[in-house]
Amino acid sequence: MRFDFLICSERSGSNLIAKIVDGHPQACGPFPSHMMRTFAPRYYLYGDLQEDSAWQDLTDDVSDYLARIFAQWESSVTAEELRRECSPRTLARIIRYVYEKEAAARGKSRVFVKENHSFQFLPFTMANFPDSRFVWLVRDPRDMALCQRDSILSGGVQSAMAAWMHDQRSSLQVHGFLKDSGRILALKFEDLVADAEATTQRLCEFLELSYDPAMLEFHRDPNVARNAATITAWADLGGPILTDNFNNFRKAGGLSEAEIRFVEASCREEMIALGYEFEYDGSGDPDELRAALPDEARFRVERNPAEKERYAPFGEAQRLLRQRWEARRRQVL
Repeated sequence: MRFDFLICSERSGSNLIAKIVDGHPQACGPFPSHMMRTFAPRYYLYGDLQEDSAWQDLTDDVSDYLARIFAQWESSVTAEELRRECSPRTLARIIRYVYEKEAAARGKSRVFVKENHSFQFLPFTMANFPDSRFVWLVRDPRDMALCQRDSILSGGVQSAMAAWMHDQRSSLQVHGFLKDSGRILALKFEDLVADAEATTQRLCEFLELSYDPAMLEFHRDPNVARNAATITAWADLGGPILTDNFNNFRKAGGLSEAEIRFVEASCREEMIALGYEFEYDGSGDPDELRAALPDEARFRVERNPAEKERYAPFGEAQRLLRQRWEARRRQVL
């Protein structure tokens, strides 16, 4: 199957665009597993996969992890299945098998992978999926800061801006690397919600898909409804696109002037590069403006009991992986 990939940040609308693609009759854009960003940077720790013990370790770890992700998929895999079906013995083959099985379970013939921070393992992706294309979705940093401040990610605009700037600086570099090849498309979240049909048509043309109006009816899919009802951050996916879901930082309950000034001064270069206009002039020293910001500790959003129950197995899977990786790191060193 053909694979294409999304480059995105937290709270950028990445699940929305993945679900829009998933609404196409041919394309499968499942809720995130984050298996690529979890395993690709640590792939070296598994050593020579031609050794049965190393191959068993990797397949055990992947199957244990996937069994505990908080997203609900239609398919599942076992370690024995991965060892039996995946040849050659590579992480890329495992990833292909996992996503292709989910696509087949849903009657799809294409795969669209949403992974946060995918710029971090771009060499792995391009080496193992050489025909893939990349969609880069960016969101206004002021709205992203507001969204993060009021979500389970917690923290105020300071932590939000540190994440946004890191992601966009890296993504701008990736866009520069790939733009002349025709393999990357940059989209703004604001365009996606304000003019969903035209933006989706543009997206389809880039991905070499025929536009289908059903893509904008993604919320009617039972799998989307099930996941949206489980995870608060995905709740908006349970209904039609919110066409006015931008410039929220200006609205009641949005950002204060001090917060807006801080964001604009911190992200001035990136906002100019991405074509975002300033409320103020983007001037000022971020360190001096920081003094006027509220205490970050006040922005603490707890998961509800149902989410805590849903996330607990995923947290345990990550904890076990860290233990295993540390043990292998000690062996290597």
